[in-house]
Amino acid sequence: MLKRIADALNQVPGRVLVEGHTDDQPLQSLQFSNNVELSQARAVSVARLLQRSLINPARLETSGAGSSQPLYTPETLPENRARNRRVEIIHVRGT
Repeated sequence: MLKRIADALNQVPGRVLVEGHTDDQPLQSLQFSNNVELSQARAVSVARLLQRSLINPARLETSGAGSSQPLYTPETLPENRARNRRVEIIHVRGT
């Protein structure tokens, strides 16, 4: 799927933002101290996979939003928490 996305991105100019997101549950992890760190790691992981197929991988930018931008509410439902754990790939049109 990411290869197909990269192929489509190669057809258009502009920046590519890769944003990681998490649910609102506190972390119990030795690897990540908070949800922002986890969401950033998700974004970096996806960006690395996209880089393999992008003609110009320097177009990629990553960020982690943690749980600050939930799309699915109420967040108390397990299925909504799962949906909020996501990575968004955003094309910013350029010349």
